[in-house]
Amino acid sequence: MPEEINPRDAARSRFTDNPFRDPNATPEQLEWLRKRDEALRIFQETGDRGPAVAIGLFNPKPLGDQEDAEEPAMPEKLYQYEGETLRVVRTSPASATVSLQRGAQELEPFIVGLMEDEASGWVVGREKSGNFHEGNFWSAVDHAAALLIEECNAIHQIDEFFSAT
Repeated sequence: MPEEINPRDAARSRFTDNPFRDPNATPEQLEWLRKRDEALRIFQETGDRGPAVAIGLFNPKPLGDQEDAEEPAMPEKLYQYEGETLRVVRTSPASATVSLQRGAQELEPFIVGLMEDEASGWVVGREKSGNFHEGNFWSAVDHAAALLIEECNAIHQIDEFFSAT
C-alpha cells in the first residue's frame, strides 16, 4: 500500500513537487527536505524564522540586524549587464538574489538557486515561482538580469503611456 502523503507536507513549497529531485535521495536528505518545507511553511504563515534558523536555512540575524551580528554580512557584488548595474547578494551556499533599482523604481529581486540535484542546473524566478535554467551560475544571473531589465523597461513604457495626455 503506498504511503499516504500529508497535504501540509505537499503544500506551499515549489520544491516539494520538484520533478528534478533525485529519486535516489537518502532518507537523511528527504528528512532535511521535509524539515526545510516545514520551516518555510511556518515562516510564510507566521513570520517565525526560528525553525529555518535551526536547520541552517536562514541566517541567525535578519539582514537589517547585521550591525549586532558577529557573522559578516552576506556577500554582495555589483554586476554589470547590458549597461545596467545590478546587485547580486549571496543568500546561501547555493543561491543568490539579483536586484535592479532605477531611480525610485525598485523591482522585486529574482532568486537564482541550485536545483536539489546539483547536476540538473539552476532555477531562476521569484519566491512563488521559478523556471529551470540550463547552464552555469553566470548564465542564470544573466538570465535574471535580462528579465529584470525587461520588466523595468515595460513598467517605464506603461508609465510614459499613462502620463502622456
